[in-house]
Amino acid sequence: MRYVMRRYAGEDDFWAVRGLLRRLLVEADFLPATWGVLRWDYWRWHGVLNCGSPPPEELVTLVEDDAGALIGLINAEDRGEAFLQLDPRARSDALEEAMLTTAEERLSGEDGLLVWAPASQQAWAALLGRHGYGRTDDDEHVRMRSLLDPLPRPEVAPGYRIRALAEGDADFPARGDISLRVFHPVPDGNTAMTGAEYRNIQRCPLYRRDLDLVAEADDGSLAAFVTVWFDDVLRTATIEPAGTDAPHRRRGLGRALLLEGMARARWMGATRAYVGSYGPGAHALYESVGLQTAEHLVGWRRPA
Repeated sequence: MRYVMRRYAGEDDFWAVRGLLRRLLVEADFLPATWGVLRWDYWRWHGVLNCGSPPPEELVTLVEDDAGALIGLINAEDRGEAFLQLDPRARSDALEEAMLTTAEERLSGEDGLLVWAPASQQAWAALLGRHGYGRTDDDEHVRMRSLLDPLPRPEVAPGYRIRALAEGDADFPARGDISLRVFHPVPDGNTAMTGAEYRNIQRCPLYRRDLDLVAEADDGSLAAFVTVWFDDVLRTATIEPAGTDAPHRRRGLGRALLLEGMARARWMGATRAYVGSYGPGAHALYESVGLQTAEHLVGWRRPA
């Protein structure tokens, strides 16, 4: 098969990539070996607009066949890493070699390149090994559960209630503050997300405020949060992000929010739920609601 690689070139490519990612998930029988649509959307609207990631014109390369159909993607959330995503029907040693070479040329950082590859696809591992990459300890569990199976009812601890995020900026700065404390517990120069920045996230095509949930304490403070994204084309739900403020942990709030969010998505028609997790605490939480590891994304690095 002949192929062409070209850089991302605007809005039409944004939507074309979403179509490719949906198609790859369907072709893989819904086993998540590539990015999902939500991750692509979230990176564009949050990573680029709020977090300062370079724009897709700098980080994304499209792979097309000789008829102009999109068959693959070389992308990253920032320089120094790469994801190589390819329709398995189009794979060949030559094309995979070319994709890795392009990633090295366009995405390498000061410390070389970290390439993420699904553990289930041994061809990528073999290719990376031949090119001097070594497997690192970087490992993301991509979890999945059927929403056709029974879901336990959420049990909300006394003194709390679950609700959707308020309209406008009514939950700010509290919503931004709790995210900062959860994801940056040690001061590192990051600042709390503002209402204006959160509105960028709400611009994601899959966003629904009735799936953007918080646990509120009796005193009106926010204790925990989870956002669920419903793809009504594939009938999937993706969880991103989720967290509980330290003073409110060990009360089952995260579990209750996850169950409520998945139940709401199921009412809308979702049949599967997905989440990515790192670390023993997150693994245990997600396993407690039936989200089992379906794939590992493994980091491979070659020094600069």
